[in-house]
Amino acid sequence: MPLLPFHRFLGGKGHPLVVLHGLFGSSRNWMSVGKELSSFGSVYLLDARNHGNSPHAATHTLDDLRDDLEHWLKVHQVENPILLGHSMGGMSILHFALSRPEIPAGLLLVDIAPRSYLSSHQKEYSALCMNVSRAKDRLEIDRKMEKYINNTSVRQFLQTNLSLLDDKKGFHWKIHTPPLKDISCGKGFVFPIHKDHQGNRISFERPVLFIRGENSDYIQEQDHSLIHKLFSNAEIKTIEKAEHWLHHTHQKKFIALASRYIKESF
Repeated sequence: MPLLPFHRFLGGKGHPLVVLHGLFGSSRNWMSVGKELSSFGSVYLLDARNHGNSPHAATHTLDDLRDDLEHWLKVHQVENPILLGHSMGGMSILHFALSRPEIPAGLLLVDIAPRSYLSSHQKEYSALCMNVSRAKDRLEIDRKMEKYINNTSVRQFLQTNLSLLDDKKGFHWKIHTPPLKDISCGKGFVFPIHKDHQGNRISFERPVLFIRGENSDYIQEQDHSLIHKLFSNAEIKTIEKAEHWLHHTHQKKFIALASRYIKESF
């Protein structure tokens, strides 16, 4: 059953841009980018189910995320949006666009391709299952997280899911981890094959921009032919020396590429 995701709104009237974050993230991770892109029109930053301030659910599949997005667009009467998604958010809008090709005006994909991905997040899931209810402060939590994750930036990213308990004597994780276990410690997200009623593979023909990180393996050379097969009007741009969280680590370059795409395509 579709849920209605929580969203943050930036900007005024103009072509709507709907932003979907990645696994373990939330809309707050996109505030600074959203503010920059709001000069082009209305920007909506959504929290996926089981993330941020959105409702919790027992399942967390690509079908769930696609249906939640469609439900949100209908309820808020957002028509012909540009959809921007990173990682998990990107997979959900790729699935949405191939399922409902008549709805999006265009797509902007951040370091993700239209294929299945094996799980690689066991350590992150372990960290997010830590009991933090009696932690004195975030520094104590950070030190405990080092048992699972050496990378400081990744720990800080995951800690954006922390929230103080009502009595302010401890913390809790806002993210709902149980349904994410199958993704984090199981088979990952499986991207389906989309076919029409005649059995032909569906393609999306409106403007699409894929932005990849040079040092990330999420979009590989062998993915390019599949991207162009399914998205006939797609461009693929690379940000040098960038990894998977390129919209954060290389924000100026990312905003420049995203801005040019919006200006030239709409």
